[in-house]
Amino acid sequence: MYRKAHNKPNSPCPNEETLVCFSEGKLSKEEAAVIQEHLITCHRCAEVVYLFCSKFEEKREVPEFLVKKAKDLVKQKALPNILNLILGLKEKALQILESNGDVILDNEIIPVPVLRSRQISEFPEEIRLIKEFKDIKVAVHIQKRDKDKIRINLNLVNKISLTPLDDLRLALLKDTQELESYEAVAGNAVFENIGFGQYSIKIMHKEEELGVINLEIR
Repeated sequence: MYRKAHNKPNSPCPNEETLVCFSEGKLSKEEAAVIQEHLITCHRCAEVVYLFCSKFEEKREVPEFLVKKAKDLVKQKALPNILNLILGLKEKALQILESNGDVILDNEIIPVPVLRSRQISEFPEEIRLIKEFKDIKVAVHIQKRDKDKIRINLNLVNKISLTPLDDLRLALLKDTQELESYEAVAGNAVFENIGFGQYSIKIMHKEEELGVINLEIR
C-alpha cells in the first residue's frame, strides 16, 4: 500500500553487491537501516533481495521488531475479508489491473506485486486467484468467454482441512441489486456471462457475511 502511494524510490538504488551484503547481514546497523527504508518504496530492489533470500534452504528467524510491527498493525485495524479485483478485457487476453489476492501461475502462488515486478499482467483467456476469508480458502477461476464476457468459478474449502464447504450461499450483486444467488454444491459455484461493470460477490453462511469479492470489469 505504501509503495502504491510512492511512484519513485525515496533514495537512489544501491548496487547488487550491497543488496547481497544486506541479505547476508554483513552491513552495519546504520547501512542496513538505509537499505530497509529504500526497500519499502522500491519494487526492483525488494524483488532482488527476495529472490536472493529465496535461494537459501535454511529457515531464518523472523526479526522480533518485524513481528512486533506486524502485530501492532493488526491491532490498529482488523484486516477486511475482501478480495478487490479490477480486470481489463482484451481481444485475446485477461489483464489484472489491480488485485489484493494471490495469483496461481504454473502451480506457484504469487502475490500480485511480484507479478508486476516480473512485468506479468496479461493472461491468455484465464486467471486463477486465491484468497482466505477467516476459515475459508477461496479459489477464483476466471475465464474469458467472449470479447466482453467472463465466467467465474468459485471453489470454497476449509483452509485447515481443505474439505469442500456446502453450507454457504453466494450472491452476485450489481449496484446493490442481487442478480443471482446459489448454494455452493461440493464447495463450488459458477457465475456465467458477466459483462462490463462493477459487481460484488457475497459469501454468506445463513445470515452472516463471511467475505466479499469486489469485481470491476473494464
